[in-house]
Amino acid sequence: MEAKSKDELIRRFAEYLDNSGGGPGGHGVHAGFTDDSTDGRVYADLYLVLTELASLKNEVREETRTFKGALDHANVLLDTVSSSNAVLREELERKRLDIENARIDALKPVLTDIVEIRDGMESALRAAEAYQPAGMSKLIGGEQVMVEAMRERQRLMLRQMDRSLDSWGVGEIHAAGERFNSFSMREVETVCDQALEDEMVTGEVRKGYIWNGTIIRAAEVVVNRLGR
Repeated sequence: MEAKSKDELIRRFAEYLDNSGGGPGGHGVHAGFTDDSTDGRVYADLYLVLTELASLKNEVREETRTFKGALDHANVLLDTVSSSNAVLREELERKRLDIENARIDALKPVLTDIVEIRDGMESALRAAEAYQPAGMSKLIGGEQVMVEAMRERQRLMLRQMDRSLDSWGVGEIHAAGERFNSFSMREVETVCDQALEDEMVTGEVRKGYIWNGTIIRAAEVVVNRLGR
């Protein structure tokens, strides 16, 4: 190697040693790099670069491990919260059903009494509409006016009762012309009519009522039974 090249290398090595100490005579050296004072070029120190890269790799690995641990912990918490929510939903649904069943148990007897009163009012109206004054009462006409006024009053009360039942969600079970089912109907009489289908309801002896899917009173019906 030429003497000039050796002197240049020695000079650069000396500058590196001076600058690596961070003293006031340094030339703005960064970790792993030296600054040539003659031409302004920066030269990398391979050992220091590899050391910094290894340190950075370890830091990244440690941060990754920490993040993975935090993510696993978050997943465990999420599973716990999901399980707790599922249990809570089941408990709320059970409480809702208990409340609904208690409401049905409390109101069903009251609604049963109301539909009984409603049917009594309808029977009284039919009797009033069938009544006709006789003899002198018919000729005078006073009794006829009184009977008609009573009929109108009963019609009004019956309409009001039906509106109230409808607003509460109570409706009649329409059984006539339908096939018999034991859920909403009760068979009290049978006929045998070959012109009709088997198990067809031919008439209602007593109306049935249903309230939001709950049977208040089953309809008492006449059922066509072929072969009997």
